[in-house]
Amino acid sequence: MPEQDGGPAGDPTGGIAGAQGVAQVAVGGVAFSGVVAGDVYVYGRPAEHVFENWQQQAPVDPAWLRQLPSRLLQASDAVVPFVDRVDDLEMLVRWRDEHVRLSGRLLHGPAGVGKTRLANEFAGRSVGDGWKVATVSPNPHAGGPGRAATMARSITDPGRQAQALTAAVEAVAAAGDFDRAETVARSITEPYWQALALTVVAKATATAGDTERARQLAERAEAVARSITDPGRQARAFTVMAEAVAAAGPLSARGEDLWQDGSSGLLLIVDYAETWPSYELTNLLSNSILYERDGPTRVLLLSRTREILPNLLATAAQLGVAWSAQTVAPFETEAPQREALFAAASDRFADIYQLPDAPSATPATLSDPVYGLPVALLLAALAAVVARGQNAVPPQDQADYADYLLDRETAGWERLQKAADAAADEDDLRVRAAALELQDAVASRDAQALDRSVRVWREIAAAAAPGHRDLARRLSNLSVALQARFEAGGDLVDLDEVVQLARRALAVTPYGSPIRAERETNLAAALQTRYRSTGNGADLDEAIGLLQAALRTVGERSARAAALSNLGVALLMRYQRSQLVVDLDESIVMIRQAAAMTQEEGADHESVRTNLAAALTARFEALRDPRDFAEAATLRGEDGENEPR
Repeated sequence: MPEQDGGPAGDPTGGIAGAQGVAQVAVGGVAFSGVVAGDVYVYGRPAEHVFENWQQQAPVDPAWLRQLPSRLLQASDAVVPFVDRVDDLEMLVRWRDEHVRLSGRLLHGPAGVGKTRLANEFAGRSVGDGWKVATVSPNPHAGGPGRAATMARSITDPGRQAQALTAAVEAVAAAGDFDRAETVARSITEPYWQALALTVVAKATATAGDTERARQLAERAEAVARSITDPGRQARAFTVMAEAVAAAGPLSARGEDLWQDGSSGLLLIVDYAETWPSYELTNLLSNSILYERDGPTRVLLLSRTREILPNLLATAAQLGVAWSAQTVAPFETEAPQREALFAAASDRFADIYQLPDAPSATPATLSDPVYGLPVALLLAALAAVVARGQNAVPPQDQADYADYLLDRETAGWERLQKAADAAADEDDLRVRAAALELQDAVASRDAQALDRSVRVWREIAAAAAPGHRDLARRLSNLSVALQARFEAGGDLVDLDEVVQLARRALAVTPYGSPIRAERETNLAAALQTRYRSTGNGADLDEAIGLLQAALRTVGERSARAAALSNLGVALLMRYQRSQLVVDLDESIVMIRQAAAMTQEEGADHESVRTNLAAALTARFEALRDPRDFAEAATLRGEDGENEPR
């Protein structure tokens, strides 16, 4: 019977006992957070910033807006028509269209003055005029891979340090920091791991389109590999290099640079620029992507203060970037924008709240200096409309608007929470019932029961939005149902989906999570199962890489023993395919360590002993060392004196 949340569920090795940690029917919950990556990528550069294509906000459902007053005030949703900053918008358009290849502008003004809404209108206008527009933000994960290399260097064992540094190289290269990745790779003193690390960087740079650098790195990796004295490890290194070249494709096929897309120009927008450290802004303005385009490039920084302007001007002067500033000021006392914005907001809010008409009265103090900020006008209009919808008297003083709307906001949240609690209770009952049904279906292997479990868990997983605290567990249970149906019916389509689900569960599990190793093991188990069905060696190689990653992060004794055993079994499987003794030797080392960490009287220990005996027998058959035969016989409880001839 499958166990709940993390125990073994069947034998993923097809006759080799005891691989552990595959996906299980889970009843306990785990919290996850998804990551939404930008869709504009700058390959081959340090991933210090996240670039995302700017997109026009789709119309928001009025019913959703009515639930909470604050939702009507989000600048990004553009609920109220743009009527108040037309002159400021035209100033930005004229700046954009100047005959200068590269220029920047600081758009500054106090909080609530309308900078974000103005920038969004400018972005939409620019997209309509044929420009590519992207927002830029600091990468919260920048530096993490580099810290991994620092941590790896603290390992005292040379072999394990080299292995950890190779893993760090892979992470740094995946982040796009090829310079640092190459530096770390070249610092590895063990030839086998240095060759593998250089191959990783070569593959990454080839994928990014830097074919010349990839060629040089590949040549360096080959030269290092030729210095490996152990024939088995040398053969393994060349095998990895060949597979990497095959996966990357021809080195002459340069990847497309997404910035060179035929657009009229490139506009980059940075909000809250005053919160960026000065070196971050300098790095952004030094980014070579600003200087590689033939067409015009514009950088627009939004800030609540102009205090960052002197540093910007100094940096811009050093880089040869034309720079200017534009103030977004509060409305003058008698400015027509005050009444125009209040009226437009009142009409729009009344429409959303389904009122026959907007409140006719405007605040008597509309000329008060505080109403120079658009946000104050929006608050006043919203309070008047909400009060009208409830047949109440709206607050007459601006200072009371926030408290009035906050009370309505709190009441809205209470209603939403009650509805969410009721839905969660119903959902929890369904999940628990489905978990019990899945356990029965797996145990019985009944085709109809398995079909039903697959269907139910597919629905449950689909109902979990990205970032749902229970998403990974639901995906895990769906994969268990599909795995069981594959084992009963043999349909490879089910197995392919198991692999996809395991990848998805791993993707939403952040680095550093205490259960990431478990997710890596689950994906490895699915890949091993598919390897046994298809014979695709790439699946087995990927599984081994995942198991090596899992082993690097587990610390608890029993979990580490399981990780060692799983990796040893996978290496034994690869030896059976490749006949490389280096895999067999490493398999025996791993399984022997696992045996030393398990309780002698436990079932896990017997399983590990069986695997160790299998690996020793395989090595005896390859090398005819009688000591391997004798140890294997002892592990099986047999007489080791009658060695086969």
